[in-house]
Amino acid sequence: MQRHLPASAIQKHVSEERLQRFFQQKGNKYTVSDEIRKMVIFAQHDLQKDPPFSKIDLITCRNMLIYLNPSLQRKVLSLFPYALNMGGYLLLGPSEHIGDMQEYFEEEDRKWKIFRKVKDRSSLQRSYGVTDYQTTSMQQSQASQFKTTQLNRYNEAFMDALAEDFKVTALYVDANYQLLHGIGDINRFLKFPDKRLHFNLIKMVPEELAVVLSVSIRKAIKTKKSVVGRQVAVKFGKKERLIHTSVRPVTLEKGQPPLILVLLQEMGEVSPQPKLTETPHISDADYYQQLTTLESELRETRESLQMTVQDLSTANEELQSSNEELMSSNEELQSSNEEMQSLNEELHTVNSEHQLKIKELQELNEDLDNYFRSSNVGQIFVDHNLDIRKYTPSVEQIVNIIGGDIGRPVYHLSHNLKYARLFDDIRDVNNTSQEIEQEVETENGRYFLMRILPYLKRDGNKDGVVVSFVDVTTLKTLSSVVQGVLDSSLNSIMAMQAIRDNKNQIKDFSWTLLNKKAEEMLGESSANLLHGSVTATMSGLRDTGLFRKLCHVVETAKPLHIEQLLTLNEQKAWFEIAAVKMGNGIALTMADITDKKNSEEQTLAAYEDLKKAEENLTVLNNKLERLVEERTRELANSEERFRLVSMATNDVVWDWNLATNEIWWSDGLSKMLGFDEQEMSGGMEGWFSKLHPDDRLEVERSVNDAINNGKRQWNAEYRIQHKQGNYTYVSNRAYILYNEYNMPYRMIGSFIDLSDLKLAQEELQHTNDHLMRVIDDLDTFVYTASHDLKSPIANIEGLMLVLEEQIKEAEPLPGEPTDPLFVMIKDSIRRFKNVIRDLTDIAKVQRDVDGESEALEIETVYNTIFDGLREEAERKQAIIETDFSEAPDISFSKKNLHSILYNLLSNALKYSSPERRPHVRIKSSRKGKKLVLSIEDNGLGISKESQSKMFTLFKRFHSHVDGTGMGLYIVKRIMDNFGGQVQVKSETNKGTTFTLTFPQ
Repeated sequence: MQRHLPASAIQKHVSEERLQRFFQQKGNKYTVSDEIRKMVIFAQHDLQKDPPFSKIDLITCRNMLIYLNPSLQRKVLSLFPYALNMGGYLLLGPSEHIGDMQEYFEEEDRKWKIFRKVKDRSSLQRSYGVTDYQTTSMQQSQASQFKTTQLNRYNEAFMDALAEDFKVTALYVDANYQLLHGIGDINRFLKFPDKRLHFNLIKMVPEELAVVLSVSIRKAIKTKKSVVGRQVAVKFGKKERLIHTSVRPVTLEKGQPPLILVLLQEMGEVSPQPKLTETPHISDADYYQQLTTLESELRETRESLQMTVQDLSTANEELQSSNEELMSSNEELQSSNEEMQSLNEELHTVNSEHQLKIKELQELNEDLDNYFRSSNVGQIFVDHNLDIRKYTPSVEQIVNIIGGDIGRPVYHLSHNLKYARLFDDIRDVNNTSQEIEQEVETENGRYFLMRILPYLKRDGNKDGVVVSFVDVTTLKTLSSVVQGVLDSSLNSIMAMQAIRDNKNQIKDFSWTLLNKKAEEMLGESSANLLHGSVTATMSGLRDTGLFRKLCHVVETAKPLHIEQLLTLNEQKAWFEIAAVKMGNGIALTMADITDKKNSEEQTLAAYEDLKKAEENLTVLNNKLERLVEERTRELANSEERFRLVSMATNDVVWDWNLATNEIWWSDGLSKMLGFDEQEMSGGMEGWFSKLHPDDRLEVERSVNDAINNGKRQWNAEYRIQHKQGNYTYVSNRAYILYNEYNMPYRMIGSFIDLSDLKLAQEELQHTNDHLMRVIDDLDTFVYTASHDLKSPIANIEGLMLVLEEQIKEAEPLPGEPTDPLFVMIKDSIRRFKNVIRDLTDIAKVQRDVDGESEALEIETVYNTIFDGLREEAERKQAIIETDFSEAPDISFSKKNLHSILYNLLSNALKYSSPERRPHVRIKSSRKGKKLVLSIEDNGLGISKESQSKMFTLFKRFHSHVDGTGMGLYIVKRIMDNFGGQVQVKSETNKGTTFTLTFPQ
């Protein structure tokens, strides 16, 4: 029963945030949220018979122990140290106490009876149940005790010798003076009581020692330091002996309260003091000694009195606390009586609720019967003896069963399935609890999905089997139709299921569906591939990075659409791949686009030719503009020449008289637009009426602006109507003539047909956009491939090093020595890593990654690079001179400057001449606002024919030296991105000088 708390009662004590988080408001009452309620487990537990729980952080046992007898209280209390975790808390009622379990707990709050566990119990005496046997921990303890018996004998012999020779007695007591252990002649100092046995040390030692030890023990507990008491004269028989006392706290186990070690050592007999009648005079020294002894005794007496007063004060406080606790107990008893009355009322309420529950169960049973009657799923419920418990009406068309068969064994029935293992499968599931799922067919051709599951009770125990039949005939037919559609597709269509490891990471995929085209692509049939490993069939899936991308689709549910180069059946081909998530797997479509990719490569090759054609067209256009300008000037000087030139050119020449608003048109008008001069009459209005509506306002505005603002020239590009109705792009240029009063009176110009040029520009722009997308895809591929190759090459390098160490540790292998092979492998790995690094640099340069400028010291960057090339320079005895004094600082990307200097300096060392020592000069200087960095060497040099190709990607001119052909391309691309320049001067067998100009 869930208790409801009135809103007014809880809002006073609980914050609004906690109310929203942990409670639900129903009307004017609050209930604990379902999330918190599910975290609490209520269970009946018999502390006398049931085994105790373990690993508990808090035990509350308030006002329960008071109802148990003393022996049962001790038994229950002995379970708490075992059940609690170290540092766990025990909360008792005000009238209850920890008893003999005090050594395992430390009191945190005396008033509220809160204790914290500080020590583990080595074993738990099992007094619950009916079995009486020796626990494993006791057996282990006995075995350990047997092994250490000899060592304990040595220790005891040593302590006996020490106590006998030096007359030392050691006593261990706790904070309450209770004697725990003694070593030495303890009978000499301790006297056991006559009537009632106790182990209070202060009451067992002679009176002379009681005061000193009481003060010393309390002082040691309070200060947690050793206390050396004064020598005390103790009377043994008729003789007095001096006893030296020493008290120190001792911690035997970490986290446990310390014990007190009391050491008593005999120092010899007390010298008899002469009587006053016998000694007429006492010396000053003896008098001073007696006075010092009396002062010491008085000081100890004061300390003892002060501690006694403190103890009395503490005892008084405890008595007051006990009185308060007794009063609180009385109040609790009164409240308990009220709770009993409330409990009686609650029992009546519970009884009513039980009646409601019974009614609900009846309704639920009726609902279940109606569900069975209306369900299309056939089910048979069988108990653990394989007797029929219940079934649904839908199963009668599959299994020959009637109502009278309930209680009969299921294997007595017959069925209409083309499946002979039905009853065997039911027995297997009943015995092994392993689920079985099978598609079966009936005699009349219908298909059912049969599932056999163990019948589980509410407590999780198995009690029989549930057999279900789901009609999948329609789904089977639909599956056949889908398979036909898939097989008719010209693309390869596949479905895969993800296979995960114990960390829920995808380690592979398994085939679940393939169409005919996919079988042809893989060279295997579906029967051989279904439920098999995808990576085993497509071995290059991981190497190309496609496996990681498919995993990403499953994890993020984001679709994938890429173009990928794959090797299938030992043939490389380009595929357009589309993948989407499908349950715990993916649906994949692959189309062969090898021909398309080849066409794109041909288009890329034609792009350079198109760029050259565009440059030539620009030059031609500039020449044409100059020609128009010269022609216009000449026509202004001579009207006759003007007319002759207008007849000789294909351009449309026009002459506008601003005063009469008349325009003369050349014969080119008819050739270009199909209009004669009469059809273009009407002055500027006749001209403007033929303009495209979108261009007319802008042309009119620009013409008026040129005339009104005294401009000498006017030009515009616009669309003008052809006689056939279409529009033609033209470029119109004109000069404005002014009279002696600086008034415009004439405007002479011409326009040329730009239609072919515009069409070419549009085609060029379309081609350029397509090529830019291809370049971006190539950059992305290079960047991704270079990163994806880093992990495999690192694994290969690590495995090679492990193999090399194992071969060195093992006996030599027969045949040729392996050291040269490892040297060759390491060199190959090094070169491959250099290629990956250069590919990454190229991709970063293409994307302009790491291009943010910062203030740098050139010499600092150079020193970092030289440290990496020091071994190569020393091996070749290279002379490297640097001079950064004129321009020591540069504003540039640190990674890019490092890449430039590294490539140029490493090339200078790599391509040095074998006939002389390498000599490299590096200098920085200023040229206006620009910084110039030069790197000069005396190496092999580069021929003039090769210098135009030296910045081409993968271009190398000296094959006898290892290299990738990417270093100079990276340098040139970095400088181009930054807006800088790279100049090269080189002569064969003399050397090369690179001059880099950086804008600052």
